[in-house]
Amino acid sequence: MSRAREVTNALADIIKEAVPGVKWNVNIVGAAAGKGVEGTISCDEVTFEQDAYDVCTATAVYSIYVLDINGITDIDDLSDTLFEVLHNNDLGGMIDNGLVKRIVFGAVANNTKAVAMLLEYQVEYDMEV
Repeated sequence: MSRAREVTNALADIIKEAVPGVKWNVNIVGAAAGKGVEGTISCDEVTFEQDAYDVCTATAVYSIYVLDINGITDIDDLSDTLFEVLHNNDLGGMIDNGLVKRIVFGAVANNTKAVAMLLEYQVEYDMEV
């Protein structure tokens, strides 16, 4: 077992003991990843700007990760699909604006085919306070 895995397991044990009412999942992406394409969506940051006394605008930044450990999918095509689906999409009226801010690709050494992608997606929505 790698040192990183040991530290992760120890951290997970402490958190699970401290807050047992939450179902905790430990996800480690790397060599132990499955053979298929895996994706993760995470909200990294939410900021607020006061527009009026009782209304503020929230801006949330999401990271959408796609990992294809075996290189069986065309990550470039997948990124185009995600861009088309997300850019300027109001998510059925849930948000005011949704913009794909950037896409970063990753490849393994000595290979030009992308096997990983990080898409940064920024959304804005109003909140009444």
